[in-house]
Amino acid sequence: MYVVESKGGAIACMILSLLFLGTWPAILTLLERRGRLPQHTYLDYSITNLLAAVFIALTFGQIGEDKLSMPNFITQLSQDNWHCVLFAMAGGVFLSLGNLSTQYAFAFVGLSVTEVITASITVVIGTTINYFLDDRINKAEILFSGVGLFLVAVFLGSAVHSSNAADNKTKLSTLPTYCMDRTGEEKPSSFKVGSPDKDGRKDLEIRDVNVEKAKFGTANFLIELENRRAIKVFGKSTVIGLALTFFAGVCFSLFSPAFNLSTNDQWHLMKDRVPHLVIYTAFFYFSVACFVIAIILNITFLYHPMLNLPKSSLKAYLSDWNGRKWGFLTGMLCGFGNGLQFMGGQAAGYAAADSVQALPLVSTFWGILWFGEYRRSSRRTYVLLVSMLLMFVVAVATLMASSGHRKQLAMETATTSEPKLPNDQESPQRVGLLYDERMCKHFTPDGEDHPENPLRIKAIWNKLQSAGIPESKFNSIYLNEGSTEAAYLAAGSVIEASERVARGELKSVVAIVRPPGHHAEADEAMGFCLYNNVAIAASFLLNERPDLGIKKILIVDWDVHHGNGTQKMFWKDSRVLFFSVHRFDFGTFYPTGDDGSYTMIGEGLGAGYNINVPWEHGRCGDADYLAVWEHILIPVAKEFAPDMILISGGFDAAIGDPLGGCCITPYGYSVMMNKLMKFAQGKIVMALEGGYNLDSIANSVLACVTALLEDRPIIGSSEVYPFESTWRVIKEVRGELSAFWPILSDELPKNLVLANKKTAPVELISSSDSDADNDEVNHLEAVQNVIQDLSMLKVGETTNDHDADDPVLWRSVLSKIDIWYGSFGSNMWKPRFLCYVKGGKVDGMQKPCSGSMDRSPPKSIMWKTVPHRLFFGRSHSHTWGPGGVAFLHPQSSNNDRGYLCLYKITLEQFNDILLQENGQNVSFASPLLDVNALDSVIKCTFLPLEALKDGWYSNVVYMGIEEGLPILTMTCPLLDVESFRTGKVPLNAPSKSYMDTLVKGLVEGKQLSEDEAIAYINDASARPL
Repeated sequence: MYVVESKGGAIACMILSLLFLGTWPAILTLLERRGRLPQHTYLDYSITNLLAAVFIALTFGQIGEDKLSMPNFITQLSQDNWHCVLFAMAGGVFLSLGNLSTQYAFAFVGLSVTEVITASITVVIGTTINYFLDDRINKAEILFSGVGLFLVAVFLGSAVHSSNAADNKTKLSTLPTYCMDRTGEEKPSSFKVGSPDKDGRKDLEIRDVNVEKAKFGTANFLIELENRRAIKVFGKSTVIGLALTFFAGVCFSLFSPAFNLSTNDQWHLMKDRVPHLVIYTAFFYFSVACFVIAIILNITFLYHPMLNLPKSSLKAYLSDWNGRKWGFLTGMLCGFGNGLQFMGGQAAGYAAADSVQALPLVSTFWGILWFGEYRRSSRRTYVLLVSMLLMFVVAVATLMASSGHRKQLAMETATTSEPKLPNDQESPQRVGLLYDERMCKHFTPDGEDHPENPLRIKAIWNKLQSAGIPESKFNSIYLNEGSTEAAYLAAGSVIEASERVARGELKSVVAIVRPPGHHAEADEAMGFCLYNNVAIAASFLLNERPDLGIKKILIVDWDVHHGNGTQKMFWKDSRVLFFSVHRFDFGTFYPTGDDGSYTMIGEGLGAGYNINVPWEHGRCGDADYLAVWEHILIPVAKEFAPDMILISGGFDAAIGDPLGGCCITPYGYSVMMNKLMKFAQGKIVMALEGGYNLDSIANSVLACVTALLEDRPIIGSSEVYPFESTWRVIKEVRGELSAFWPILSDELPKNLVLANKKTAPVELISSSDSDADNDEVNHLEAVQNVIQDLSMLKVGETTNDHDADDPVLWRSVLSKIDIWYGSFGSNMWKPRFLCYVKGGKVDGMQKPCSGSMDRSPPKSIMWKTVPHRLFFGRSHSHTWGPGGVAFLHPQSSNNDRGYLCLYKITLEQFNDILLQENGQNVSFASPLLDVNALDSVIKCTFLPLEALKDGWYSNVVYMGIEEGLPILTMTCPLLDVESFRTGKVPLNAPSKSYMDTLVKGLVEGKQLSEDEAIAYINDASARPL
């Protein structure tokens, strides 16, 4: 579906819409004044009006990707959305009745007065209804001031009509007799354009060029007009015209709310997961209804006419081609005008859509120019006319000012498709998803890279859409011109989301907002944060909306950084239990200092209501966090009994994050969320904080949303192990808080912490009992066996901080540990790999390798295929000269396949190869990858090494297990992959010499033929990331 997104495009749509919608009534009036029956014209109009809607639906409604969150027109025709279809068709019925009434009202009241009165009534009634339908999102003091001005315009319009009617009566009274044709016979029409008069104008009213033209505004002009026109108005009460006008206005005012309900479903009648009608589908359905009503009524009026019009027939209509092209034009103008109005309004909002109510200004222009309305009228009529138009302009401007203050909140809802609930009477969970594209306007002014960038929330939203989660109805510190708007939207959106959950409109909400907030303090923006979104929302509920019954709030901050700003806001407040689990690293990890220490427990009434769980190091994963949940957070939450939970949902502790260095999996986040759902009746609002790996953050948020939806049963279990330091921190936190929370004073079970640095298992619940997940469990157990084997090495006395700098000691330790090194580039060819072990170079290399300290050849060689993407990047290397070199995408994908040559070497040799690959000397005093780091790689899948941050192959990746040993490779960090993808760092095909080396490795390793190897490399070079 095509969506107008730019402001300029929206303005262009609105200008064209205003011109079209203000012009078609003038043409309709022109045809009636030339004597064509209105039934004939309106039938022509109805046909092309429907064709315009069909054309728009089949073109703009079909452009672009057909998404679950934004289906195309044809897709939506087959969806079960009949509730919204009925509202759309009801709108079409009201529109048809309104347009039909105005056609007759034009004859009695004139274009100017009819359009002003109908537009004003539309605003007075329709806007008021929409105000309540849209949950009072307008500024009431401005909105109803505008409504009042429109009411004044209505009264002035009535006065203009009365005054002009009196003027015409006075003109006609000066003649002895009315020179009118009162026969009532239908006469053939002639639609020739009149000859220019002495002033150079063409008379569009003249039916016969041989008739002398009467001057506009004279009695003779009025008599000529009465004789020619189809609807005779002389002798008729002026009340008829006003009654038709007011009826049309009421119909138009009901059309807008009906369309609103059809596209937004405020009464929640749609089935779960069925998208609301998009504008093109709604426009099509109401145009169909408009067409059907128009055909029925106008064919009826052919045989049973109103207002003393002559009878006609369907046969007479079909043979009446005089003026038909103009009748067709009116329908096209109206159809495209309405379509453009909705397209522009979707981009510019209700303010722009309401501005189309200024169409009477266009109609008045045509009325005065073409029809000579108000010529030679009294001064009183002119004063009233100008007053009416000025009042109308002021009213439209006021209404636009009101709409300009609307909250721009993109709140979606998602529910379980087949909820599995304890009893059948419970309703499925309604989870709000909050996202606004305008929060992407906050970006670095000069365009340099920054981890807190707009791609974070775009990646999350795209992931949720691809998973079919949203229900469619469906936008360090740096500042730019969009930062203020983005920050206001983020804070205001979290407030709105919290208020809706507190009111019970939604069970829970995930707010995909940025910039983040938990570091922001009362007087200082810091740590990527401008406003403290979660803290502001909590304060709002407690202090501004006590009527909602939220008296106690639990704030859970699982961002990898300490939420210093939130802590300070509620430091002395017992109504808020603030819980933060974060990397502390003894005060050296951002935001540094003592604020994140476990000893910081609050003051005064807030003493004991501030809980910090400070990790001593990175690499903490699911087991560590779940241990904290089980032994600190859950027991305290039971005692606190919150009325609502706000989550500062940072995902920089997720596996693969470039800043956090921790290892929570998406599944781990889902379990953490699931445990919190047991409290506060599931009233949870999660607002996005940190998280800078696009894939990790998207997958982790999806896992949390899935948990909130209760979309998957949680069954089965496996065992993983926390760090020893985790138990130490848990003990310290419990000891500090036990005076405030007696449940924490109980001793931990003795079997949790075992002797000799062994760690106890924590249950990790599996989300499925499928074969695939059983494989995952077995894989996890195998990983744990490797970790256990490593932990049994008696290296404790030789790996302390003092001895670590002794190269003899660490090399001696690591030489006893075997691993598989998986090569995917030139090292697949054994002679080239041996250059890293024994030194030297092979053909094509421009510089020799120094070799490893231990020059022993590999103990074994084997091959393996892995689900990772091979690609080639950079433009020049010191070893191979011009051309790209090989990289392996750190994250796996079932659609990719890469070849690895596995060499069984020692962990000491792997360190030396790692150093050489990154241009370093092998005489390092300490290892890059020791036993603890190997443990982290196995837990976290990959580990970017800070010491090699400028190297091309600084990311150590765990590729699985073979013969009980871990497989490791080295490639670029994920941030580099993104740079390759965006073109900041070039992708390049390999040089001939480099490619020949890869081909030799694949062929001599008996994996591929030469042609197959060349094709494999060429494909990896050509495919975009």
